[in-house]
Amino acid sequence: MTQLSKPTLSQVFNRQADIIQPILADYSHLSVTHLNYFYADWQQQRVSLIGTEALWLQHCQEQGLLEDLPTRLHGLVNLWEPGVTWYQVYQGYRMQQGLSINFLKTDICLAGQHGFHLLEIAHDRPLSLFDINPLFDCISRLKDESRRLQQHYSELVIPIGMPITVPSPIKLETSSMFDVNQIEEADPIALNELETKVLTLRLQGYQDDEIADPLQLSLADIRQLFVSIADKHQHPRIPTSVYRDHFANAFTASSYRQLSISHEKE
Repeated sequence: MTQLSKPTLSQVFNRQADIIQPILADYSHLSVTHLNYFYADWQQQRVSLIGTEALWLQHCQEQGLLEDLPTRLHGLVNLWEPGVTWYQVYQGYRMQQGLSINFLKTDICLAGQHGFHLLEIAHDRPLSLFDINPLFDCISRLKDESRRLQQHYSELVIPIGMPITVPSPIKLETSSMFDVNQIEEADPIALNELETKVLTLRLQGYQDDEIADPLQLSLADIRQLFVSIADKHQHPRIPTSVYRDHFANAFTASSYRQLSISHEKE
């Protein structure tokens, strides 16, 4: 029986990029051109990665750039800016590839139970809060694909020397994150206390089921609350301006969202 030869690093990254192209296609309406996902495990001190930008991921691995990945594991949503190391490195990479040195990239970083989930987004236009929201769901999808592909391609998991630091635990407080009087003045139609709570939690990155559990409500109730908020603003979806008005209050008590995906075993 003929044994298949081990694929090269280039073949591995191109193969996995092809596999997850359908996920990228679901976000093309947001002018997203690439999605790269990293999981930094602080228990095992290793990084796993997949993404549609195969050559860039290969470059990161070959050049040892993942050793510096822990410097990006902070905040929640971070736009890459000139002068920052990763911006400069990526700009140099694009020059090597004969690509335009003008680009937009944004990180979404979420702390899980045993590591950080980092979604690196390349996009052609600035992302609004309304655009960012569905990309949280993308992290879940790429996490599942990453785990599955690791079983076939060991090259997608890399031990690193720079320590991945465990974030300090943050207590979720839903009763003192906002000033209801300020909210009533800002909104054309006042939200009730429960609508304000679910909107605040959504801005912190929580998904419907993660909002439902602590509030002891059903998924249907949570989704109806978001419909109600949109209806109060006479819009089929919650306008970006509403998210923007509530954004500051949403992060008064928390900088990180603890990612807790159902049936997750990290």
